[in-house]
Amino acid sequence: MKKVFKSITIILCLLFVFNIGALAAPPCDDADKMADALHDLGLFNGTGVASDGSPIYSLEKASTRQEAVVMLIRLLGKENEAKQCTAQHPFTDVDAWADRYVAYAYSKNIAKGISATQFGANQSVNAQQYLTFLLRALGYNDSIGDFSYENVFAFSDSIGLTKGTYALGNTFLRRDMAWLSSGALLQKNKSGTPLIKQLKKDGVISSDQYDNGLSTMMYAELMRDFRYFTLWGDGDEVLEIDVYGLYAEPGQGEYAGYSRLRGYSYDDKYPIYFRGQLGSYNYVTDHNDNLNDICTWNYNGVTYKNTRGECYSFFSDTTYFQSYYSSFSNSVLSINWFKDTFGKIYDDWFAYRAFESGNSGGLVERYLEMQNGTYYHMPRGIFSAEDYYGLFNIEEAWTEQELNADWIGTYELSELAGNRDLTFGIIAASLPDYSAGIGDLVYGFYLQGFSVKYLLCIYDMPKSFADMENGEATYSGIRFKKENGNWYFNPDDLIKAGLLNVDGTLNETILEQDDYYSYGDDDYSSNDDKDSNNNFGYDPSKVNKEFKNEWISSSELKDIYNFSSYWAGEEIWIYKTALFGSDEEDIKYTLTGSPSSKFEKNKTYKCKYKKYTIRVQYDGGFDGGLLFNYEDLCNAGIIEKL
Repeated sequence: MKKVFKSITIILCLLFVFNIGALAAPPCDDADKMADALHDLGLFNGTGVASDGSPIYSLEKASTRQEAVVMLIRLLGKENEAKQCTAQHPFTDVDAWADRYVAYAYSKNIAKGISATQFGANQSVNAQQYLTFLLRALGYNDSIGDFSYENVFAFSDSIGLTKGTYALGNTFLRRDMAWLSSGALLQKNKSGTPLIKQLKKDGVISSDQYDNGLSTMMYAELMRDFRYFTLWGDGDEVLEIDVYGLYAEPGQGEYAGYSRLRGYSYDDKYPIYFRGQLGSYNYVTDHNDNLNDICTWNYNGVTYKNTRGECYSFFSDTTYFQSYYSSFSNSVLSINWFKDTFGKIYDDWFAYRAFESGNSGGLVERYLEMQNGTYYHMPRGIFSAEDYYGLFNIEEAWTEQELNADWIGTYELSELAGNRDLTFGIIAASLPDYSAGIGDLVYGFYLQGFSVKYLLCIYDMPKSFADMENGEATYSGIRFKKENGNWYFNPDDLIKAGLLNVDGTLNETILEQDDYYSYGDDDYSSNDDKDSNNNFGYDPSKVNKEFKNEWISSSELKDIYNFSSYWAGEEIWIYKTALFGSDEEDIKYTLTGSPSSKFEKNKTYKCKYKKYTIRVQYDGGFDGGLLFNYEDLCNAGIIEKL
């Protein structure tokens, strides 16, 4: 166990409890759960089958070169091709089960042998070699200079696959392979698509496998975060308590009638007593220091003697002033002054304060929750594993749900097209020949007037059909349906007509036509002078230049990325602004750990999004006043670096 409180320059940090996340991309440190997730996805079969039918993963065995090649081919989505490969390889040491995989890898120049006749099939693979395989699975090519074997760690760190946590011990085990592979699945490939979504898109994994695998990873992460209760210290020095080891025993003496919590570090030095049950309990934190110990200290040449208890009271009374006057760096009542003056007694009180200030209650609550059967917390606002990992995409969701339907409504069509500034409808009466226009692309909706582009016109639809309340018909090869005045279209017909691509996204070539019209009040006029950028009211110079500031404001976040932000007390919501409906419907990212009452101006707060720390400040501005650290938002995948 590391020394917990080496430095005392961070007293306020120690008064709060956070869930500390792993420093790398993989979702958790539970190798069994990650192996389960990979197995759910059909990517990790194990070394055998147990008597109950469950797979045997052999996670404590070293990972071999042929096992690594098999995993690589599966992550490439080429397992079926490999199984059917008819090519030959020259190696004599490859096991039969891996023969086709090695032959495929050799024929495609994915992997080579260690000699003319030896593949090194059962030699152990190391982290450097396996990361090289993973980067290739993500579409990076070392043969054309995307990275090199020598700089694989640095490159892996730079894209977020690892973050300085690739040193996995002297022996690279199968658990390490599962750990890194699960992280790679959530990593965007070179083309910008998360690998797991690419495998789903390519049909390598089914929708059920996708959902089950993601859910297994998510629950493993939630259980891991719930399991460890962390006190933050200076730098990497923290006290991490495994709450699964907590237990209770009857309190004694003055604490008779209480239960004493045991199983955490320092439970002898700082005992915690509690009584009651989840939802209605109280707790007491005590310490086993002798409060009558004498402390001798000097001030301005005068020697003073006080008991430990008197010193503790003095320290507690002055903590408020230390915080209020930000005196950490000042000579009067500074942390360093207390440290230098009172020495170990101050250190003891300082460590005790970390337990006393609410952390003890948190530990008791965790213990009671586990007794109640709660082994993880679902984050607020999270409803699915896709949401949790930021993989949910409204366009893809509509594509899957709506393209397979017989009819698609106008609102669903705008979502399906992937453009919330699109409104679809039938406006037959607005054109001289009573043709029907499908798809009004609205530019500058909230500016004075607006511009419309007709994406697809139906010239043979009579006005009488456009005006009726209910009915079905086919015009220009497109099936239409009207129910209670609402329009529906057949998605297959819209694809054939060229409005949509086969994946449901809008056919961008339609936007290249020059048939704009400007609507202002009731006047129709040509829009030849319209800004060719059609920039939706944003400043193109902001969008096109590289953002170089350390902090990005709420208004800049909106102008550049079309993200709105809202402080909801303890949470900050970042969401896409909705054209219709309430803002809360579009919450996309929830940052936890912000103040519950008010922000202090120009103070930096460390909020949490999943495993990432997002630094936030408040400048008192009229537009919400929040400032977000630009690099933190980029690292967390909330925005992309311009």
